[in-house]
Amino acid sequence: MKTQKSFSALTVISLVVALAFMVGRAEAAILVGPGSSGTGTNTFDATPAATDWSTASIAGGAGDITTTVALDADVNASIEAANIATVLGTSGTQPLSANALARRNTGGNYLQTCPTGVKYNVLMATLQNNSGGDLVGVAISYDLGLSNAVGTTLVEEIPGHRVYFSRSGAPGTWALSSGLSGGTPGAVSASVF
Repeated sequence: MKTQKSFSALTVISLVVALAFMVGRAEAAILVGPGSSGTGTNTFDATPAATDWSTASIAGGAGDITTTVALDADVNASIEAANIATVLGTSGTQPLSANALARRNTGGNYLQTCPTGVKYNVLMATLQNNSGGDLVGVAISYDLGLSNAVGTTLVEEIPGHRVYFSRSGAPGTWALSSGLSGGTPGAVSASVF
């Protein structure tokens, strides 16, 4: 997965990964399992269904949260996966243009976050265990890139993405994945659970 991001002054981003590990779940999701039983790499050559990737904007302003502790507390207290149901918008603008929601960039086939006018935005992947048994963890990787206009200075209260996961998606169940969080451009990889 390629994810590009760009921020203007005073913006916060949260990437939320909800892990739904229920076998036989009726709704669609990104399948997780060994070998060919999993979905594999997302190329984003088409806009994914909201049952796979979805987004939401959290009301407020960029200066409302200025520390990782405050962001972690807000996400854990208020995010409910069932409410993160908006299909990703699209934009072909490069360098990236700002929007309150996460979007798929049609010019580069990647997901982008460039929040504006909100406390933070949420980008959620819904994963489903397709292995036929219990999983002890899931390996996740993505490429974090920056795409700013020439001469633009990047200013963030909390650099990069914060990645959280939950088995149920209910408020109070989100855990931070420090291995998938951060703001240094490049390949990011870690296992959750």
